[in-house]
Amino acid sequence: LMDYVTCGTGSYFRDQPIIPSHVHEGVEGAHLADHIKHQMRHARVQAEAGIHSPEKAEQVIATGQADTCSMVRAQIADPHLANKAQAGNGDSIRPCIHCNQQCIARRYKDYWISCLVNPSVGREWEWRGDKIAKTERRKSVLVVGAGPAGLEAARVAAEAGHKVTLIERGPMIGGQWHLAGRQPTRSRIADHISWYSHELERLGVDVKLGEAATPLTVRHLHPDHIIAATGIKPVKSGFQRALPMNDVLPGHDEANVISYHTVLENGAMIGERVLVLDDLHSWSGIGTALYLAEAGHKVTAMTANGVLAAELSGTGADDVARARFARHGGVALTDTALQSWGKPDNEGSVARFIDLLTGETFERNFETLVLATVASPNTEFSDDIQALGDCPPFAVVGDCNAPRKAHMAIYEGRKAALEIA
Repeated sequence: LMDYVTCGTGSYFRDQPIIPSHVHEGVEGAHLADHIKHQMRHARVQAEAGIHSPEKAEQVIATGQADTCSMVRAQIADPHLANKAQAGNGDSIRPCIHCNQQCIARRYKDYWISCLVNPSVGREWEWRGDKIAKTERRKSVLVVGAGPAGLEAARVAAEAGHKVTLIERGPMIGGQWHLAGRQPTRSRIADHISWYSHELERLGVDVKLGEAATPLTVRHLHPDHIIAATGIKPVKSGFQRALPMNDVLPGHDEANVISYHTVLENGAMIGERVLVLDDLHSWSGIGTALYLAEAGHKVTAMTANGVLAAELSGTGADDVARARFARHGGVALTDTALQSWGKPDNEGSVARFIDLLTGETFERNFETLVLATVASPNTEFSDDIQALGDCPPFAVVGDCNAPRKAHMAIYEGRKAALEIA
């Protein structure tokens, strides 16, 4: 009557571990499947949850914990996983980063699912699946910027058969994505960047690091097509959507006010008592607050919303991240806006807050203010190229269009590369 039993984690009383996000470190169903397998005599046992690679699945089966393994999100991220593993091409498997942002979180909103790292999911009818058709008209393509949008654009253009040069002014590929991977529990982002590195090498993309692209670069390379993916410039205005009439935060220009980018770059001295102003409500705020709290700082994270990390709702990560922050001594100020930041003295700077529910104001002292607020698109390269007048066809993708999330940047990079005529 029964062919197999599948065993995962979580339950309908605590559903987040059923599809565990990256914050559920160490959560996987293999050890639970092992208990069942030792009692089963007439059916196979399948392990699921947290088994993210063929190597891990082989280990589970080889040790006798289960007969088979379920790898749903891994095969959403790369639908060719099984064929690649069978052919011994494990390095070419696009890794799932367990973010849940475009799969289960979209489904909770009653949308068709997609995938942050694989934008062809849900668009199979439009892009004919996750396969890149070879072009009959090979072009030379210049991609400027090696963040998520630029990496995907360079990969797809090269996969289509174009000759691709990728220029990145920084010392490594990844851009803001590399910084995100430094936040606690998000190390799988580094795996995703490593996959891009492997793919670009396999496809023969000419990657130039530590170079700034200029109109002279364009004249020298003489590309047939340009894709600008130059990302963002952090903004220290301290603008908050809860106080839309204030273009800048009074005190935003003090020396102890820094962006979350600077924190993750290890680019500044940070005091013991830190205030994180989170106006983005996602990993930019809570991830940076966790990064600082786990480094030993006394961190307060504030938001105009009723909870921290509200935009992560549906991923199964938000409440776990908030709990982890609290366990490391983090304090949450919700339904709150920052009215001003004082000049630093021996006691730090006075932060003046307003409670958005009652209208009451209050003050606290901190040594550093970290801004997780909207950045500005870096359009310097695209502006300079347009000023040439006789520039080749070009597209602008990712954050240099306007600041956006990684899934949007990767989608735009793929789309721009597919549209090279």
